[in-house]
Amino acid sequence: MAEMIPPDQGRIVLITTTSAGGGFEISTNQPARVRWRFINFNVEFTADATGANREMYLRFLVGGVEVARFGARNIVTVNQNRIMNYSNSGGDVISTSGTLNPGFVPGDFLLNNETVIETITQNMQVGDLFGDSKLLVEEWIEPLV
Repeated sequence: MAEMIPPDQGRIVLITTTSAGGGFEISTNQPARVRWRFINFNVEFTADATGANREMYLRFLVGGVEVARFGARNIVTVNQNRIMNYSNSGGDVISTSGTLNPGFVPGDFLLNNETVIETITQNMQVGDLFGDSKLLVEEWIEPLV
């Protein structure tokens, strides 16, 4: 698929999502006629005081079918605040606040149009809260035919 993307014609795009409130996952939809190369996804997660340990994943769906899932390396326990960061660089990511949970996505992870990117949290509780997320992609817009 990489050969289908014109070189040096992409642009870097920052996509933000707003928290849906306690107990809800977050997601973003890739627009039609757009191709993305995943660069980074960052979100803060706060676990409430109840329930078992949480484990968060970043999931990619195409047409409602899961095509990929990546998990952070650490578990979030009750009353913890974690920054979940998924990167394609494989390099170090520095946290300025909270505890960082790094996860890695393959370096050339390319997405065709209309992919859904969402969090999946095992043992999600009503009081668990995602902050606003930031998704960084390189984007190419397909020409009209």
